Amino acid sequence: MIRAAAPDPQDIPVYGPAAHATWEWLSSHTALTNPADHNADTLRGSLRQGLVINPTTLPGLLEGIETASLNVPAPRIPVLHRTLLDSWTRTSPTPVPDQPTAPFLHGLSTTPEDVQVLWRNDLPSLDGQPDWDRWAARMAQVPPHPGETVAISARQLRRFLSQPTADDTTSDLEGTPDGEVPAAAKKHQAMAPVLRYDDRDNQWVPATGPRDIRPGSTIVLPSHYSGHDAYGWTGTPGVAVVDLADFPPRTHSAPTRLDAQSLALLGGFDEATTHAATTAITRASKKLLAGEDDESVTDIVHQLLDRLLGLLPVAACAQPTTDSHTYELHQRLSQLRTITAWDTAADGRSARTGHAILDATDPSRLLLVPARPQGDRIERTAGVNDEDADGSSLTRPVGLAQHSKAVAARAADFAVRLELPAPLVTAVETGAHAHDCGKHHPRFQCMLCAGDRLLAESLDEPLAKSGMDPADRTGRHRAARLANWHPELRHEALSALAVHKWLTTNPTHTKGLDGDLILHLVASHHGHARPLLPPVTDPDPIDVTCLMPDQQHITVNSAAMGTDWTGPDRFHALNRRYGPWGLALLEAVVRLADMACSEEGS
Repeated sequence: MIRAAAPDPQDIPVYGPAAHATWEWLSSHTALTNPADHNADTLRGSLRQGLVINPTTLPGLLEGIETASLNVPAPRIPVLHRTLLDSWTRTSPTPVPDQPTAPFLHGLSTTPEDVQVLWRNDLPSLDGQPDWDRWAARMAQVPPHPGETVAISARQLRRFLSQPTADDTTSDLEGTPDGEVPAAAKKHQAMAPVLRYDDRDNQWVPATGPRDIRPGSTIVLPSHYSGHDAYGWTGTPGVAVVDLADFPPRTHSAPTRLDAQSLALLGGFDEATTHAATTAITRASKKLLAGEDDESVTDIVHQLLDRLLGLLPVAACAQPTTDSHTYELHQRLSQLRTITAWDTAADGRSARTGHAILDATDPSRLLLVPARPQGDRIERTAGVNDEDADGSSLTRPVGLAQHSKAVAARAADFAVRLELPAPLVTAVETGAHAHDCGKHHPRFQCMLCAGDRLLAESLDEPLAKSGMDPADRTGRHRAARLANWHPELRHEALSALAVHKWLTTNPTHTKGLDGDLILHLVASHHGHARPLLPPVTDPDPIDVTCLMPDQQHITVNSAAMGTDWTGPDRFHALNRRYGPWGLALLEAVVRLADMACSEEGS
């Protein structure tokens, strides 16, 4: 244990006198060790004689001890009224005003709230200004992951972006107060432009002024802004920050961006080596874009990887170091080189074939997605979520019947483990089974077939997941456009419409179950319908026949999608019946089961 010392216990960061009292209590139970009096071997031996503290031993050590002085005083937490709680349950549309939850979770505090910050080196400009559309597209293509983000106070980030040369007094201890009080004159101060993720609209938006930096946001800075080094946040200009987007933790199948500037930071390239990498990537991309038969896609990719591996400094590739990422880059490029086949087709990725994604607007950039994991290995990639209708599918095309049964079984298993009553387990299982029945829509099936209508019509059974790479945003948008599937059109709205009609037939399958709950679980499995679905209707409505859990076929017209005005009353009644936390739990069971099965390809 390392002691945070201060002349006055009141000055100890975060914990104040409680930290001092805890240290005094600890030192009364064991001898203190001064590391300066030991070498590595004797220090190790001395520490073995120390006090053993863990969840098993701590209760006995604290028996009979007054612990009030050892703990930070409880914060003042405001009273939560039912009206406010009800407003929090409504997320679509967002209530006005939207009261922050932090004071009710952590207490009233003047400690500045944090933002999550990351750096990317492939954010292009257009006529000297940020190309916002391409910034957003590239962030959607390779979403952020926890391994590349740091938390700093929103106020400190505003200061850095507005006054990059100012001294940074931010503590590296989480929750340390910041004494700065913004002056009224700074309200319209110019700020270096960055990108912010809008949680409400689920999209990346420009942030060009201090007011756009909101607590809790995720903010993307171009790497050349600096502000961070190998040891953490600096808050001052310096060298460009290494872009670590391609190295999410606990995954071996993340996409790799072959962009010379990003590779230069990872590999420590000089100007000549960076130029050579740019030339190699551009030449390979142009060959792939031309689609000539002289060389295969595999040969072109292998030659490019060989060239890039040859540019890496040999000495730095031997072992990892704290101030260089050359070793990790060498490992990644070597892994990609072992893949025996590559393809540029949207559906070309398989367990043996990697996918090369081209950027027609920038031939000096290429995205390589490794082959799918072999056998039963689960593929996990940064940015996996359940917002997009097909966004969680990372493995292979999945049939709708197979996926529906798998999600129903997984949701039922979750519900049983939560020890829910039998009728609720069955209701959850039924809602999970029916959640994607709206994907029977012919144009949705066309989208899952990369926009190929003839292929969609020739399928033996409807699909639930296309198997297209989530990183290939261009291909996915093209498929939606060719299928004439509006981006805001929700398949769960059609699923809810079909389930509602099915329930009116009083099926034996749902006897004794809460029909309102089943309908809500179907409508809300992508986070909407609290209480309204997006008000987007099918511009070209048709009759759609959906298969229900009891194998009954229900036909509905897609003209009624997104216009369920019974939703608010049903949502209000369910919140009263199960409580706001209980209903949220039931929704989470279905959503997490759907996400888990989608990740596994089942």
